[in-house]
Parts: sequence; structure tokens; C-alpha cells
Amino acid sequence: GGGGKGGVPKALGSSHQSGLITAKNLQCIRALLRVMDSEGDVLDTAWLLVMRTVQNIVRVFGVSPGFSDGSALLPTTPGSSRAGDTSSSLALVSVDKKDDVNEVAGMLLVQNLFKASPNLSDSSLSTLVKSLCQLSNKDLHGSTNKDSVLFPLASLQMVCLKNLHRMELTYSTITSHLVSVCSNSDASVCLYTADLLTSLIRKALEFNFADKSEREKLELQRSIVQPLECLSAIGHAEVRLKQQECINQILSTSGQGLLSCWGVFMEVISGAAAVQSEVVVRAGFQNLQLVMTDFLPSLPAFCLPASMEVGGRYGLQTQDINIALTSVGLLWSTADYLFQNRATVQEKLEALRSDQTGLTGMSGLPTTASFLKTVQSSSLTVFDSLWMLMFRQLVSLCVDERAAVRKSSSQTLFSTLSAHGSVLHQEAWQGVLWQGAPERGLTGAKVRLCARLISKRCPPVLDHSSECCDVG
Repeated sequence: GGGGKGGVPKALGSSHQSGLITAKNLQCIRALLRVMDSEGDVLDTAWLLVMRTVQNIVRVFGVSPGFSDGSALLPTTPGSSRAGDTSSSLALVSVDKKDDVNEVAGMLLVQNLFKASPNLSDSSLSTLVKSLCQLSNKDLHGSTNKDSVLFPLASLQMVCLKNLHRMELTYSTITSHLVSVCSNSDASVCLYTADLLTSLIRKALEFNFADKSEREKLELQRSIVQPLECLSAIGHAEVRLKQQECINQILSTSGQGLLSCWGVFMEVISGAAAVQSEVVVRAGFQNLQLVMTDFLPSLPAFCLPASMEVGGRYGLQTQDINIALTSVGLLWSTADYLFQNRATVQEKLEALRSDQTGLTGMSGLPTTASFLKTVQSSSLTVFDSLWMLMFRQLVSLCVDERAAVRKSSSQTLFSTLSAHGSVLHQEAWQGVLWQGAPERGLTGAKVRLCARLISKRCPPVLDHSSECCDVG
């Protein structure tokens, strides 16, 4: 056919000019796709032109971009059809050509377009990814056709999935681009991209990196989930909900196999508590409940203080009072876990104090870092310091503006001290009773009551029990 704008044949550059599809067009399309499969290493910067041409072909054929399995993700735009169904957009093609058209349409699905990309050299693969990012950026700022905007995004995801065995070449570039698109002003584009990104993260975590060492696997796992943390900067509540749903799916299907994701997960879950959306807060809290009920023994030591801080944050959020009250119960459950597994927890904390390399990726949760600094400069044991952190979360909730939260927190605080106080050393008791409670606004009457209860249960701990009654 004759040359159109940008070298694209006119018949294929015009939207849905179905009657112009000829046998020669189909032959040329097959030839172009064969070039992609067999000559990709010599295309170099021509990848941009090739992908622009394929994008136009896909639009004419009405093949909607979709999930990595080829199914349409969004309702198709007017005039287009579901993935692989060309009956409406190519209705004017003669009957004897329809089988050929459907065959070519199948070749144009994203999972088939890039089936040969694992054979590309490293430099050619990088060029392909760069070209798709350029194509996407141009369409995001200039195209009015929704499927044209989505095509390079779906293509980037598929290229990454096909090349997970060398993800260091593509993953960071592709996920960074997808994260940036999640802040687009078009809500449907944001949701589509968030689905692509979270699906990519889940599939990458499931990939078997058999040729990697254990240390490399740890680093890879952390880098795979890092884009989830980047989504916390996105203002769209729907995207933040997709973020939390992704964590929930990962925890539900492969939580026991997680090694180095916990820091990122705790940060993301913590961030949801501050979102002004009840749906997002509820999704984040469901994840926190899952972590604290099913995976507390699996958490690395540096996440123990972080988990307490996150529990406190959900207690302070104001979107849902039931979540605030339930978070107080989670803190009680955590205290019970610490008490029953004190030997194991102490061992993990002592190991953390001597080796803090596991703190990478915890910058958003300052409690962990400040906790360790306090331990280094305090005469308290690291285990007592963890308990003090727990009590500070509860004490903060004891002065909440909501009466129900204050009542629940106070009862939990004093019940925890009474039930598990025997594990604390005397200096820790002094910190709880003579520093923490009064400075947070707890009344002297409550402190006296607490001290009396505790002195009956573990009298050797309190040398100052006689002073309790004099607290004002």
C-alpha cells in the first residue's frame, strides 16, 4: 500500500477503515511480525517506528490491550472489540479472508507479540523498552484513542514478564514508568496501569530465580515489591486500594515464602492509615490484621517495633472507630505473643542490635531506627525497650478524643501490665509508671490503681509500691 504519515500504510493508519484490509495487507503484517521475532537485534532505534506501526495495526484490528493472559481488562471503547474478536471492526472483509484476519489478530495479542523478546540481546531489549516508554509518553499527552494509550503500557508489562530471568535490565525502568502513569488525570488509565503493575509484581514474586544465590534472591525480592511503596505517593484512592489489594493477595498466596518484603509491606500498610478514604483504611487494616495474626512469628526482628507503631497509627485514625478499637485488641494480642515467646523474641532482638543490615527499606517507619538508638543509649534491655514501645502506643491512645477508644486503651494497658508485668525489670517499671503514664496525661488515680494491681501480682518487681499511693 501507499505510504501514509510516518510511513504507515494509509489503510492501516486510519481508524477502522475495515474495507481496505486486503490480502496484501495481511501478508505485510505477517512479514512485520516475523521481523520482530527474528531480526529484533538489528532494529535498534527502528523499534520505535515498528511499535508505532504495530500499535496502529492493533487499533484497526480492534484488539484491546488487556491482562497478561490476553483478556480485555477494561470495557472496550466504542468501535473496538474484545481481544481477538475482530468480527465487528472488520465486518467488510470478505468471508474467505476472515480466517486469515482472525489468525493475524491472534498474533497481535500482547502475549504473542513479544514471545521472542527473551532471545534479544541485552542492548536490544533495553532499546525496545525505551521505545515503548517513548511511545507511551507521547500517547499519554496527545492521543484521544483509549486503546492506543493502553497498548504500550500492556506491552511494557508483557516484555517484563517475558524477561524476568534478566529483570535487572527492565524491571526498574518499566515499573517506574507504570508508577508515574498511575498519577494520570484519567481515572480509567490509572486503574488499568495499577492493575498491570500489581499483576507484574505478583508474577515476579512467583518466578523461580533458580540461578540466583540466596543473597541475590533477598535483594531481588526487595526490589520487586519496591514499586508498591512508590504508589504511596499517588493521590488516587482507587490506586491506593489496588496497592493494598496486591499486598493482601501476596500474603494470602505466598506469605510464608516472603523473605525481605516485610519492611516495604509494613510501610505501605502504615501509609494507608493516613489516607482520607474509609475503603483504603479498611483494606490497609485488613492487611495489618493478617500480618499480626498469621505472620507475627515470621516477621524479622526489625519489624516488631514497626508493627507496634503501625497498630498505634490505626488506633489513632479517625475514618472508622471500629478499626481504632480493633487495633487496640491487636496490640493486646501482640503483647500476649511477646510474653509467650519471650525467649525467641529476645534472641531475635539481640541479633538485630548487633547486626542492623536488615533495616534497609525502613526509612518511612522511624520507630525502628529510633528504637535501636534508644536501646544503645539506655540501661534497659532490648526486650524491655520493646515493651516500653508497646506501652507508649497504648498510652497515646488512652488520651484519644474518643471516649470509647480511651476506655478500651486504658483497660488494655492496665490489663497488659497486670498480666505480663512479671517479664519486666525494675527500671522498665519506673519508666512505665513514673515517666510514661503521667506525661501522657493519665491521672494519678489510674496509676495508683495500676501499681496496686501489679504489686499484688509481682511484688518483687516494684520497690516503690509504697510510693504509688502518693502519686498525685
